[in-house]
Amino acid sequence: MTKSLTTKLIAGATMACLSVAALLVSPSAMAGKTSSQGGGVKCYWLLVSSNPATNSNVYNRVCRKGGV
Repeated sequence: MTKSLTTKLIAGATMACLSVAALLVSPSAMAGKTSSQGGGVKCYWLLVSSNPATNSNVYNRVCRKGGV
């Protein structure tokens, strides 16, 4: 393989690993952040974007009625 192809494969694999790690770590980091609004409505934080270069994450609060 050429150096540029190898570099692209390594970069792609690294980004994939970081993305999976962010998805696995984020729910545990946000554990205990689920709240109840009453009337069967549960809210939780959902990771919508992550930037490994700056180590920043963007979360949205999502609420839904249980049993639906």
